[in-house]
Amino acid sequence: MSSVFIPLASAHRAFVGYFVGADAGDEMQVKAWYEGGSPMANADVSVYLITGTDEDGKDIKEPYFEGSTDEDGFCTFLTDRGETMYSIVVEQDGHRARGTIDLENQASSSQEDELPLPARVVAGFGYLIGLAGVGMMISARKMKKQYEKS
Repeated sequence: MSSVFIPLASAHRAFVGYFVGADAGDEMQVKAWYEGGSPMANADVSVYLITGTDEDGKDIKEPYFEGSTDEDGFCTFLTDRGETMYSIVVEQDGHRARGTIDLENQASSSQEDELPLPARVVAGFGYLIGLAGVGMMISARKMKKQYEKS
């Protein structure tokens, strides 16, 4: 499972980020923390599906998940296979962090960065051959020095 960590937004010195699998339907882990890095422990987490936009261009949101963070500021839920847009709001003691997640755009950008399997295999063999070549070059220099001494 590939994962990505992206800080999304800050409000009142609180931040929210997430780790998500490569596909919709995977587990999503939300992390909330304060500016100094301390976790937002036992904070309220609300996740909304963004199903479109209205005439004014505002997101149409439907409640999807309600929960709370653990002592380390983490909360986990499953994404819906048919949905790719989520809004996350984490609140605690007047501090609020919110962000929007677009799994569709994130997945397409991460796939473009990764080489296909055959290219990775060829690159791996090339790396090993290069290391062997450097080792043979060092060995040849040592042999040449010994030959010149005698």
